[in-house]
Amino acid sequence: MPDPRRRERLASVIEQIVSQVLARELRDPGLEGITSITKVDVAADLSVTKLHVSIMGDEAKRQSTMRALERASGFVRRRLAEELTIRQTPEVIWVLDRSIERGDRVLALLSTLTIPPEPPADADGPPAHVRAPAFEADDTDDGRPVVRRRVIRVARPGGAAPVTRPRRKP
Repeated sequence: MPDPRRRERLASVIEQIVSQVLARELRDPGLEGITSITKVDVAADLSVTKLHVSIMGDEAKRQSTMRALERASGFVRRRLAEELTIRQTPEVIWVLDRSIERGDRVLALLSTLTIPPEPPADADGPPAHVRAPAFEADDTDDGRPVVRRRVIRVARPGGAAPVTRPRRKP
């Protein structure tokens, strides 16, 4: 069983080679849309490699591109055999990856969310519903204030006067 790091390095090299082949050497008219390799899985015995591809476009373009990639499997495997220095060239299996499409859908949904407007702020301070905590202090002999307790001011609904209550000790 090969070292996992060796498999990772081999997967990285395979990804580079196949990306170059897709970009520069394949001339199949069935290749439509933007095709990119998102992930490469190499089997433990190095006999099979799964190439996860993302294809931008509608479903018809995806199916057409997947059929073209299946037809080009032999050519891609031959190019891998020329570039790699391993005994047995792995068999190429294409897998359609829809993760980028799902990510785009999530981003589109997030962009439709609306943020509620903030309440108006007072001219001289924070918004009316937020009050800064007040401290009650006593002076010591040397003139420095000492905080005895902390008071939290809570705004009441309807614009009523805020209620002052002492903070509970933990």
